[in-house]
Amino acid sequence: MDFLGAASIRIEPKEAPFRLINLELLVLLNLMIKKMKLYDFLWYWLPTLAYCIVIFSLSSSKIAPIPSFFGVDKVIHGIEYTVLGLLLARSIISSKPKFSKETLILLIVTLGTLYGIFDEVHQSFVPGRSSSHWDVLADGFGSLIGVLFYLKISRRPRASGQR
Repeated sequence: MDFLGAASIRIEPKEAPFRLINLELLVLLNLMIKKMKLYDFLWYWLPTLAYCIVIFSLSSSKIAPIPSFFGVDKVIHGIEYTVLGLLLARSIISSKPKFSKETLILLIVTLGTLYGIFDEVHQSFVPGRSSSHWDVLADGFGSLIGVLFYLKISRRPRASGQR
């Protein structure tokens, strides 16, 4: 047990990039889920988790090289993580946390960037793929754009007659 009361587990597969997974984020997610109904969890969190799996699976495959002229690959990373930032914002805000707007933005950007780091480390173990700290920067920036965009569109006044 560590200072947050979360347990750590060991994973022993031969090619696992991480030998130790700390469960603090899973404990936080578990606490948020306990306050939600199953339908709400499936409606708000399942798309986010599915999208993370899509990112992971795309990083696991050796794909045709993306042209890196003019930073095209960084733009793709930014777009990919803008969607993740949108989904994370939708999921976390649906659990009605008592965070300030600034804390919420920081949390979502941190989670998006941490997933970007995880993705880049994972990618470094895939034959034919490489990792880059610039990709992580594009991932974090994309998460920021995603959460800001979500906050902007979720605050718009709705037309009369809509709920």
